[in-house]
Amino acid sequence: MDTGSDVSGSKEASRPLEEVYPPSEDTFFLAEIIKTRGGEEKIAAEIGCGSGYLTNLLARKYNYIISTDVSQKAARSAWKKLKREGISSKADIICTDMLSPLRPHSIGIIFSNPPYLPCSYEEEPLWCGGERGIEFSLRMANQAREKLKRKGKLIFVASSLSEIETLIETISKTYTSVRVLAKKRVSLFEN
Repeated sequence: MDTGSDVSGSKEASRPLEEVYPPSEDTFFLAEIIKTRGGEEKIAAEIGCGSGYLTNLLARKYNYIISTDVSQKAARSAWKKLKREGISSKADIICTDMLSPLRPHSIGIIFSNPPYLPCSYEEEPLWCGGERGIEFSLRMANQAREKLKRKGKLIFVASSLSEIETLIETISKTYTSVRVLAKKRVSLFEN
């Protein structure tokens, strides 16, 4: 199993993996979507559990949740939160890259608040989604497609600061349907 540890030996590359993405405005935005969407599936997955805020919501809505993060510290944080809430029996937290160890076509719905801003993922994996801001999301969507059941859903956050049109166009080539569920203005320059 991939532990998500940096094998390059670089202190620069491993530093951000020790941090945990805290619940932020984009987290709360996705939380609202989770509260109003889904629930008909028994099993859900989350890519990038961070502090465990969304994992906690998902564990309350679904019978079973598989939540992943490349950061061991984030995985521990999410697990501790579930234990404190008394719902750890409804979830497994896996320290891995996205959903790589899961069986194909085993998940009904996947949620993620991925890194999505245009900057170097290697420098700051907590929020940088790649040079165009979509590289991480494209890789995630490609991997998720393999893990989703027939008619499964992938719901994730994206930013208007990234090449969102390219993201939608590219994903539309392999997914049956792609649509924007909700929009929220974050600043003068970002939705």
